Amino acid sequence: MVYMPRATQEDLELMVSIVTKARRWTNDKQRAMEMWAGSDLATDEAECSPDCSPAHLVLWSINSATDSLHAITEMIWTRGEYIPTTFYPLMRTALVSVTRALWILHPEDPAERCKRALGEALKEANSKKQALIEFAEIPSVKNIFGQEPSELIEAVNKQIEQLSLRLGGQRPKGETSMIRTLAKQVSVNSEVSDANELIGRYMLMWHAFSGSVHGFSWQDQLATVVDEDTGTEIIGDFLQNLHHISSAIEDVLDLYRQRAGQLKSSPS
Repeated sequence: MVYMPRATQEDLELMVSIVTKARRWTNDKQRAMEMWAGSDLATDEAECSPDCSPAHLVLWSINSATDSLHAITEMIWTRGEYIPTTFYPLMRTALVSVTRALWILHPEDPAERCKRALGEALKEANSKKQALIEFAEIPSVKNIFGQEPSELIEAVNKQIEQLSLRLGGQRPKGETSMIRTLAKQVSVNSEVSDANELIGRYMLMWHAFSGSVHGFSWQDQLATVVDEDTGTEIIGDFLQNLHHISSAIEDVLDLYRQRAGQLKSSPS
């Protein structure tokens, strides 16, 4: 029996559905997610080469999202009880990862897909540079990387310069645009047909769960008591949050298969 604050039969059925999906995704990943010749994704790879690989960016993000949700559901299902707040870091990882994957895959225009992939690669390169600059102050870093930090920083600077050149100096779009794209896509096949409502839910998870990850307290203003006996508080509806993330992952997996040439139907 899975313990959930004020759980109803409908809650349990929803949990079973999410667990089943997560297990199926994990099993599916044991088989290679092939990219067929002549597919949209193969075209994107050629267009973005040699500066980034859209397929690598997308598959890395999909793996991160599915692994995170699978970990949450298995811990709940096998242990029989849970404290929702402990899963916020994993839920945010799943949400950020699936949002990134869909952002790259979504446009019908190949040039726009490549532009978005280059933009995400640039974000990643800048993040790497910042980390390397901080690592350079740590004497043991050379043992970790096997190279001088200055050499690694020089290499990533060249990567940043080339990616920026490919983007014509434009800055990559921020998270709000990415979340809006995710919400609009998911609303097509969701019982929540209002994309604006989904935007609000995804934005709440994105920022509030980030606050939890960093140990901040501001997000507690958004929490409500759901079980007075245990003092359990959650931000939003925990199961519905899980459901919306799993729906997003399902849509991204379908879109990946379409872009990779595995499905004939066009993305909606």
